Amino acid sequence: MVCNTLRAAASVFAEHMATKCDQSISVNVMPEVIREGSVLHAVCEADPRLILCIKTLQIQVEDYGLWAKLILHVEYTDTLSSSVVKVESVSELREAAIYAASLHRRDLCIVYPVHMFEQIQGEKSSLLESYQLLNCYVSGLSSETKRMEECRYMAQVIRFQYSCSYREWSDRKAKTAEKINEIVCQAKMSGIEDWRKAYAVVRYCVNNWNYGRIENSPKLEYTAYSAIINNTAVCMGISLAICSIFKELGIPCRYVRGTRNGEGHAWNMVFLRGGWFYIDVTDAISRKDPLYHWGMVHLLDRSIFESSSEVLSCNCTPEFIRKMTC
Repeated sequence: MVCNTLRAAASVFAEHMATKCDQSISVNVMPEVIREGSVLHAVCEADPRLILCIKTLQIQVEDYGLWAKLILHVEYTDTLSSSVVKVESVSELREAAIYAASLHRRDLCIVYPVHMFEQIQGEKSSLLESYQLLNCYVSGLSSETKRMEECRYMAQVIRFQYSCSYREWSDRKAKTAEKINEIVCQAKMSGIEDWRKAYAVVRYCVNNWNYGRIENSPKLEYTAYSAIINNTAVCMGISLAICSIFKELGIPCRYVRGTRNGEGHAWNMVFLRGGWFYIDVTDAISRKDPLYHWGMVHLLDRSIFESSSEVLSCNCTPEFIRKMTC
């Protein structure tokens, strides 16, 4: 087969590089194809994942008159194309990051359109506010960007820093899942309505958890594990634990980070009876009152760090929740 365009030849090269990692690849082309442009750019346009996979590329041409043989000698990086994620939206980046963190991976390799650079940077800075990543003990992020001139795609390697080892993470994950299942089973016994199950969870927390720090275990109190297993945590750990429990109950729940009376604080928003309610379980625990700051539509002493494109409205009053749960 003889390729009539550089694009067609690049597709053949890209397929071999991505699937077989051949070090020498040859394709028969028409002589004019050689003059169409950069072979490396054409290959990376055909499969953008190869931006992170190709270390060096040498081109050899054998001229046979009516056609030519184009030979590529490739040296690869340690990155496999199968490990590179192509993202076309910020939501896809978030999904890829959550998946990578859930497996305790150190690196997340992505490629994305150049025009999305600012969006990707903005989303990356907000990833550490995601309860899914925080519950995977992600404590920091760094990144390295790679771009080729005139290429419509660019690449980035996002590196995760974790606050615990893989073995610790795996052990904590198993223990947390077992305890959450126990709490969820108890909550389901309170009734089939979501608000009854939600209130049962808050009541459990008030009766069993404490606000405080863990001696000899720095920053453990900031984790859902500490709240669920040690029954002691600060507002961040308590709020992350609430997200994990409500997720298993199938109740939409958000981790909210902001300030209370000018000081850093974390709490939750939960979707019940067609609307979003604030739940501050930390305050409920401190007051030993499961109804305190539970089912509130407004918390006037708060400001929220995160912004949301969604309209978070509530279709029923907190008085309804209080009346039904008392």
